[in-house]
Amino acid sequence: MNNHRSRTRPSIAIFGLHTWGEHIIRICHALGLTITGLDPDSAIRRHITDTYPFVTLQNDADTIFHDPAITACIITSPSSTHYMLTKKAIRAGKHVLVEKPMTQNAKEAASLVTLAATYRRRLMVDHTYLFSPALRKARQMIRSGRIGSLLYIRSERSGPGPIRPDSSVIWDLAPHDISVAWLLTGQYPTRARILNAAPASPTGPYDADIELGCSSGIVFHGHISWIMPQKTRNITIIGTKASVTIEWKESEEILLHQKAAHQKSAGMYYKTSRPVPVKQDKEPLFQTVEYFLSSLATPATPLTDGTHAQEVIRIITKLNASRNKMIDNK
Repeated sequence: MNNHRSRTRPSIAIFGLHTWGEHIIRICHALGLTITGLDPDSAIRRHITDTYPFVTLQNDADTIFHDPAITACIITSPSSTHYMLTKKAIRAGKHVLVEKPMTQNAKEAASLVTLAATYRRRLMVDHTYLFSPALRKARQMIRSGRIGSLLYIRSERSGPGPIRPDSSVIWDLAPHDISVAWLLTGQYPTRARILNAAPASPTGPYDADIELGCSSGIVFHGHISWIMPQKTRNITIIGTKASVTIEWKESEEILLHQKAAHQKSAGMYYKTSRPVPVKQDKEPLFQTVEYFLSSLATPATPLTDGTHAQEVIRIITKLNASRNKMIDNK
């Protein structure tokens, strides 16, 4: 165990030090935090020790929970561990930022929301796309009326894994689509169904097309996949006056497509397409962590609090129910 702790800086614990956890380490270090980490994988622990010698590694979660210097926990371990770790952290008096999904069922989600309120601890979920500068710019354009009335949203969120043995593509990627739909429309979907899904594993599908519907009539279609050979992250937002496309590559690219004033049978639907400038000084994950830490000093409810995560899980439950119904009808 390495001991490089300074008690003069805020202290935070990270559970799960694989890819996402490693990003969190980098960000927390940049923010000047004292970092304690825990991961059951010895190879990952060796990598963290070699690459980030300033991280104090612990072998036991209870040691972290009982450390009064640690004020908050960031949980990026497999989703099957989220409920128990978050529950123990809150009961130990820690604030929690947990990777989505917050839990794997609605009952556990409700339990954590109640627990956080009882212990007066901050519970926030990492719905990173809600901190995307391009997506926030698109929301601003919708609210200002620049694209007219919002009609339809379509997204593609696919790539070659990672395959999560304790989850499905619905639980892993659909939370992004649900939270994005909420951010852009201001409404939680009232309808949710899986249009098709394959292939199936014991935990659920690896690839699916989903449909979300709002009470206002706006429809959201999304393709989510772990098995596409190329990574794709994009969204198209269709309005009555114009449309917006966003593509996430090395940076965020946003285009405004202005609708032609008059449509002819052989005419183009859009007359112009041009890039929209977006300030991208900080990556969305950096903004998420920074926002979580700043929220600890204010009574204001975070954008992605436990109640928001509970709504997301309620809608995922609807998606899975629609898949079960689809299977029963075959």
